[in-house]
Amino acid sequence: MIDTVGRRLPAPPDGYFAVHRQAEFASEHWLGLMQAVMARAARLLLRLSQTRIAWWSTLITLCAVLLAPLAVVDVPPLLDYPNHLARAYVLAHGQHDAYLSQMYAPHWVVIPNLAVDLLLPPLISVMPVHIAGRILLAVALLLPVIGSVLYSQAVFARRSYWSIAVCLVACNGLFLLGFMNFQIAIGLALVCAAAWLRWRETHPVAAIALSAICAVLLFFSHLMGLLFFLILVASHDIERAWEAHRQGGSLIAAVAHRAARSLLIVVLPAVLYAVSAFSGNALEISWESWPDKLIRAAMSLVNYNLCLDIVSAVLLVAFLLTCAMLRLIVVPLGSAVALAAVVVLFAVSPFALKGGGYLDARFAVMFGFLLFATILPIRLPSRATLLVAVTIVALFSLRTAHVAAVWYAHNRDLAQLRYAMSVVEPGSRVLLALVGGDEVAPAQREFMRRQYLSDGSRLDAHTAALLLIERHAFWAVLFANNEQQPIELRSPYREIANRTAGVVDIRLLSASSPDPRDLETFPLEGQWSCCYDYVLLLEAAAQPDFSHDNLELLRKTDYASLFRIRHHQTFIATSVDTN
Repeated sequence: MIDTVGRRLPAPPDGYFAVHRQAEFASEHWLGLMQAVMARAARLLLRLSQTRIAWWSTLITLCAVLLAPLAVVDVPPLLDYPNHLARAYVLAHGQHDAYLSQMYAPHWVVIPNLAVDLLLPPLISVMPVHIAGRILLAVALLLPVIGSVLYSQAVFARRSYWSIAVCLVACNGLFLLGFMNFQIAIGLALVCAAAWLRWRETHPVAAIALSAICAVLLFFSHLMGLLFFLILVASHDIERAWEAHRQGGSLIAAVAHRAARSLLIVVLPAVLYAVSAFSGNALEISWESWPDKLIRAAMSLVNYNLCLDIVSAVLLVAFLLTCAMLRLIVVPLGSAVALAAVVVLFAVSPFALKGGGYLDARFAVMFGFLLFATILPIRLPSRATLLVAVTIVALFSLRTAHVAAVWYAHNRDLAQLRYAMSVVEPGSRVLLALVGGDEVAPAQREFMRRQYLSDGSRLDAHTAALLLIERHAFWAVLFANNEQQPIELRSPYREIANRTAGVVDIRLLSASSPDPRDLETFPLEGQWSCCYDYVLLLEAAAQPDFSHDNLELLRKTDYASLFRIRHHQTFIATSVDTN
């Protein structure tokens, strides 16, 4: 034998080639055997996945994983959630409490958006408040998942693993902002729309009667849930009217006939809205810039980690676009109409309307649920199906694990908050102050990031609601608007809350005299010592050197510090020229 440079090599020993040929044959044999075993296993898994027990097992497992973060913390860091919990606590126990009964009174009138107020107080009456709160959070997480699955089955008349993948968007940005009424109403709307699709053609009278009842329930749950339900009903009717037209009927007559019947669904909600206090609210429209609106478009995937959110969005969009280009996806006409309607409403909606914020983001979340409820990938190769399944499960697991990690770390914040407020006497008045993002000490910026979602929304403005629940102290930021909540403030607490106007920035707290430019957001600037006994400062470590001549430091931690007001002054009314 001669090598590549012309040198003669020693001859191999006898049997060399025979031994190596045998080794190659053996290797090929085992490789082929392994491939056969893997192919057979894949076929068995595919057949198993098509069974009912496998589908139900997958759904139950993913739902259990979705709820797992609720077990690691008693008060999850969801922006509005502590506020809703505190109001429900007052509705359940406030009238029997010597201190809370002096501050608040029930005010039950016709008001939309009452899901939390109707469901949570009865739970709090029979179990600990934080267990009751997490049970309702579990309902808010699971109901849209169940609704999406049921709606998908009603549209396609079959079970689909794609509909179970809706778990990926269940813990969305609006849920993390604590919008519990909205989340519950979206799930209820999907459930009701699924029932409408199943019975509209076979039992039209019963379907319309049931849908009218559902519309009333949705009105009292959340108005956006009612609107979502009407979009789904209308899209189905448009699809059926078009089918009748293709069979030779008049399109106008078919649409008019179905619209006349479906309008019966909205009669009672329309009357209720007309007599509600909310209908008289000022319009108060607030718009946002287009860059911010583009961020809101991804609200169904917004979480705590920006990189993870971007990866999730890119992979989901890439998969759906690939399926669409290869015609591997089914989108019925009704589904297309519903998706298009939600997109248009998102595009034309403002950020805030009638005192409610994130209006356009709510349509983005609706769209996220519809992606899994109204479309169906089909004819995917087995390997592609396996890759998609593994990717979705991996993304869902990573996102849920990250939520659990953030919530578990929040236990430290809660412990420090409870330590700081442990000296607050029941019946005291506590002013809440926050360190603004532009006031953070440079060395503490990383400390502040854990209190924000990936879109920049801050989450800790209502954590101090625990003052009301656990210390029975007055906290001025409780949602107690007569036009939106079934509770009202008694005098003089109503006047104090009106003068406080919201969560106080530490800059305003430190001002020695009122600034006309700031009085709209904090009318008590320079005079807050007239109305409060304590000041609770959140994110205290972000401004470690804060002090005030009229404040005595009682408790100091990284997350919260408590100050006692030394000297109280008499309130002096200040008029401000806003022109």
